[in-house]
Amino acid sequence: MVEPVVATIDTRLKIEIIKERAKHISATDWKSNVGNYCNKVENVFKYRNIVCHTPAVLKNDSWTFKPVAAAKLLKKIDIAKKDVGHVSVGELVSAITAGREALGAGEILLENFRRLNAEKQRRTAPR
Repeated sequence: MVEPVVATIDTRLKIEIIKERAKHISATDWKSNVGNYCNKVENVFKYRNIVCHTPAVLKNDSWTFKPVAAAKLLKKIDIAKKDVGHVSVGELVSAITAGREALGAGEILLENFRRLNAEKQRRTAPR
């Protein structure tokens, strides 16, 4: 029942919820691993939005993503150079690497929580 509800929540909000909940984890290594995972996912989501919502433009024989929406233009505008900032395809390599790391870290976190839940059930089971 929870999965359909969680699926409708925006990714940024999910990340913020997990970050807030991580503050209540008492084990420092778990807390830092969850925080690192959230940071990686946040970085990947940022680049995912750039790629999905920004047109690719060929500039100086290199593909870049150039914002055209007003809100994105205002964030990327460089008044001194009188130019709009670009995101190169090369920058996406770091996001792809971070995405792979986040996927692996997420699998490890899920397995750790499965083991934790199994242990909690074992301890609370009637004897």
